[in-house]
Amino acid sequence: MADIYHILAYAAANGALVVICSVLAGLSFFAYYRNPGQRSYVLAGLGFSSIGLAGLGESMYTLVVGTDYLLSSTEFLLLQAGEDVGSALGLGLLFLAILRHRPEPSETERNAASSDESKYLDSEMPFDD
Repeated sequence: MADIYHILAYAAANGALVVICSVLAGLSFFAYYRNPGQRSYVLAGLGFSSIGLAGLGESMYTLVVGTDYLLSSTEFLLLQAGEDVGSALGLGLLFLAILRHRPEPSETERNAASSDESKYLDSEMPFDD
């Protein structure tokens, strides 16, 4: 009976990982839709998707393909290596997204900056000779 609780806990943890990564990927792609010039949002969405797919692949193999829940050492190592590579790829894409992100000023910041410039350009020069 204790085995079923372990399996349910494993499935719930991996399910939560997939759901959270899916939500974050969706939010990243929505942010790109709102700001099409920011390619960093696409990289972040791909990073979250990669992490979610790595967790989904591991749990699907464990729960669907290897249904006896007794993996050989080779299967276990390959499964862990695959998940680690997918997670590392996702984290690498997230890091690249952070490095490439260039925030653009908002509309109010642009208006404030242009009005400040015109205010100084329209004023008289205090040090006229």
